[in-house]
Amino acid sequence: MIENKEKQWLKEFQSFVQSNDSPSMETSRAIFSHVRQDLHPPFTHVLLKLGAIQLFAGALTLLFCPQLGVGPFLSQHGLMILFMQFGAAACAAACGAIFLGIGTCLASLFLRPEELRTLRQRQLVGIPLMSVVSLMLLMLAGASGSAILYLVWLIGAILGGEIAARVVYRVRLA
Repeated sequence: MIENKEKQWLKEFQSFVQSNDSPSMETSRAIFSHVRQDLHPPFTHVLLKLGAIQLFAGALTLLFCPQLGVGPFLSQHGLMILFMQFGAAACAAACGAIFLGIGTCLASLFLRPEELRTLRQRQLVGIPLMSVVSLMLLMLAGASGSAILYLVWLIGAILGGEIAARVVYRVRLA
């Protein structure tokens, strides 16, 4: 029975290959447009997807590394205890790097290779923009610190995100 189905399928396939029918121009354009959209996703769509992933990753990060005084368990300091041994600036930089680095690594699990390529092409925009937006959201959530600490956190976030992105690109796009 399976053999008959395979023979039928093969016969239909050969008939299809030998036919001179071609799809209409409209169908060809629609298919080409869809394939092009899949291979070259718009940067804004990829950025929105990255933002949603970063929002989740940021909330996850706050569980073990409060950011500038923002975290659900303020009585527990998580990784802050380790980083504060090196001073407030080092702690801010390390926390920023972890915050964006984890988000970037998680993004590598959820973004398609084509979306990662789109981000890579505009890497000077994606990670810095996510860093600034993340800092603004933390400030809205009640972050406490000086302008210098905010700047140091931002630099740490950009560097951590960029390092994570380069690792992700090498692993996923190799």
